[in-house]
Amino acid sequence: MTSRGTHSIGISDLRQLLTLYKVDADTRDRLIDLGRNARKRGGWWSSYRDVLPGTL
Repeated sequence: MTSRGTHSIGISDLRQLLTLYKVDADTRDRLIDLGRNARKRGGWWSSYRDVLPGTL
């Protein structure tokens, strides 16, 4: 099985993993914020659609 990166981790799963790995509160908050932003369409990469291949 290969990963194509088409699905992101759920926020509750991310929280559980961060707790499991004993991530400090500041880093935890930043990573959760990144996780939320990753689920939004039109992230930073959308500005580069004209130069990225369609498979990305």
